Amino acid sequence: MQQVYRRLAPNAPETSHGIAMRTVDGGWEKHRRLANRALLPPKAVNAFTDDMNAYAKVLVNGLASESTKGAIDIRKPLNDYTFSVILKIAFGTRGESVPEIADAVRTLFNVARTHFLLPSAALDWEKDPLLRDLHEKLQSIRRFSMDMLKERREMMKRCEVLPRDFATAIFTARDEKDGEMLMEEDVLTDSIDIMAAGTDTTASLLTFALYELAKPENKMLQMQLYKEITDTIATADLQYDTSGSMRLMTAVLKETARLYPPAPINGRAATEDFEFHGVHIPRGASVVILNEPIHRNSAHYAHPNMYFPYHFIDQNINKARHPFAWIPFGAGGRSCVGQRISMMEAKVALAHLIRAFEIELASHRNGRKLETEAGFTIAAVEPVEIVFKARK
Repeated sequence: MQQVYRRLAPNAPETSHGIAMRTVDGGWEKHRRLANRALLPPKAVNAFTDDMNAYAKVLVNGLASESTKGAIDIRKPLNDYTFSVILKIAFGTRGESVPEIADAVRTLFNVARTHFLLPSAALDWEKDPLLRDLHEKLQSIRRFSMDMLKERREMMKRCEVLPRDFATAIFTARDEKDGEMLMEEDVLTDSIDIMAAGTDTTASLLTFALYELAKPENKMLQMQLYKEITDTIATADLQYDTSGSMRLMTAVLKETARLYPPAPINGRAATEDFEFHGVHIPRGASVVILNEPIHRNSAHYAHPNMYFPYHFIDQNINKARHPFAWIPFGAGGRSCVGQRISMMEAKVALAHLIRAFEIELASHRNGRKLETEAGFTIAAVEPVEIVFKARK
């Protein structure tokens, strides 16, 4: 992603690599403080729940229309939903109002999926047609973003009320330690970072949650979730304050993230020399942590290879479990800044979908293992076909 950021924001300091890619020496702590203020407080999540509910209704209506034709591969509809929500959160705009930007960001995501694990030296921006296309699209994103920030600056001069979105929040924020504001280039890379981290990951989480709930053996679980949804919100929209009381909903999503972690790896840099089981790890070395073996450790989970949301129902067990036994969003100071947004986005979609439909796997999928691959996120490599039956 560093090469993407260099082409997206050529005037930024060498240390500007977005929140996720930024090192401590690159001013990460300041960026993280500002991002935390923009995305982590409950009131920040509340500010976007109306948009989440609106797009979830679009998702339900689209699936209702398509369901008359038979089973639906849910990957694209869910990706469309998460993309629409995250574009609104990052830049305060709707994809349908700026189709060229929506297309540019989609191109960025597609390249991230196919090139994520390639070393920088293997990226040929002159000969690779995908990278050439991406370079052009990045310039569109840059022009749009700089025009938007210029508009925000003019609105500030006129003392007008600014839109509520991530870019505006960090553009106008001052760091409490040094009183400084971020450069425009930094605002741009940080906003793209939020989008890249928040679209495919949440779509993947929802895809696998629906896949598991649609299995014949989980029919009772689906009924229990439907009851929790209708008992809690009836026909209303799901709000952040209400979502906290939905224990089964939370457990379903946490268990889904345990078996299918949206981010397959966590990366860290060793801050000191370290000996681990006879292996010397020198200071400064990159350390890659695989999430799946941790999540399927029988020392932490009674049924490590089984989809069992009740792993997360008993609060006493949750408190006793090692804090790093569940790390789909990372952990500690470098954990995903958007995880609260992502979980709320998934809860809203799941509430609308399970309330509207009874879901089943397409008959030819029953008993077959779903093939997945790890790249930018864990993703299904074959259609995830589900039958949606409208509830009466």
